[in-house]
Amino acid sequence: MTTTASSHRAEAEAALPEGSLFPAGFAVLLLTPGFFVTRVFGGLAGQRPWLGQLGTIATVAGVVLALVAIARLAWFASGARGAFASLVARSLAIAPVAALAFVAMFATTVSQTLQWVSLGGVAALVLVAGGRGVASALARKNRVAAVSLMLLVAGETVELFGPIASYASRPGSSLPRVADALGRVSEASAFVGVTLAIVWALRRALAHLGTLRAMAFVAMPAAFTAVLLTLPARLPRTTEMVARASFGARFDLAGVGGAGHPSRAALMVYTLLFTGLIGAVSLSLATQSLDRGAGVRRGLGWVCVLLAGFGAVGIAGPMDPLRAVCVALGMLLLEQAAERE
Repeated sequence: MTTTASSHRAEAEAALPEGSLFPAGFAVLLLTPGFFVTRVFGGLAGQRPWLGQLGTIATVAGVVLALVAIARLAWFASGARGAFASLVARSLAIAPVAALAFVAMFATTVSQTLQWVSLGGVAALVLVAGGRGVASALARKNRVAAVSLMLLVAGETVELFGPIASYASRPGSSLPRVADALGRVSEASAFVGVTLAIVWALRRALAHLGTLRAMAFVAMPAAFTAVLLTLPARLPRTTEMVARASFGARFDLAGVGGAGHPSRAALMVYTLLFTGLIGAVSLSLATQSLDRGAGVRRGLGWVCVLLAGFGAVGIAGPMDPLRAVCVALGMLLLEQAAERE
């Protein structure tokens, strides 16, 4: 049965174009505007009901397509050896994520139990898909990609540990202090990881396009960075509010706690996380037709990581449905990107 399942997957994958990503590409295409309309610009959407409705429709459609894409990516990622066991393990991790997403579509509240089970599923998928991506990168001697994925796995694992530490802590417990320390580790991993993600994408772009053509794809994120860096200087509190509410930023490395606010300089530094991922996406998409689809998978994966943010936002409880879907889809896409290079 294992051999038959593997051959069917190999035949199905061979029948598809190498760059085929349906429906993952459409899922990210819908999730991105849906996220920004419903979360980043939620106030504007509240004043214009039609805009909020469009954002909700885009988000729901994006989540449905993302779940289909996650199932498809997990099917093809099970591999030739131990395919059935790998497929079962991934299915067990994905099932609670899909259940959480569907329940959230039809209910105003989601059970804590389902959120906890979904958190465990996401954590398992991060370790499995991230670990396999690291192994693939190391096998191809792509150390930059391997370390970048290692840091992503470490950061996501810390973020998923945060709700557990908060729930399990008691008065006088050391868990809150551990969580705070790990929060700084997570943010440090994010800064280093984003830098390596840019280097990873830039190296691939230079190898496939040459210096002059690759630099053309640097211009847009560079200009975007220059523009966005003006926001913390002009609108520091608005920038902080959007970063906290939409992306779950905590500013742990800035030493901000309680009612404190990060300085304008700190906000500008944290803005580089956002613009750095945009740069990695732009450079990754530059090679989308030249590297068996690795570049486009890498670009879409980093978009999912950006939308997932740092913590659970938008719903009370340990696991936000949109974050769960984005993390799962992003990790599977990055795993395939490392395998195809």
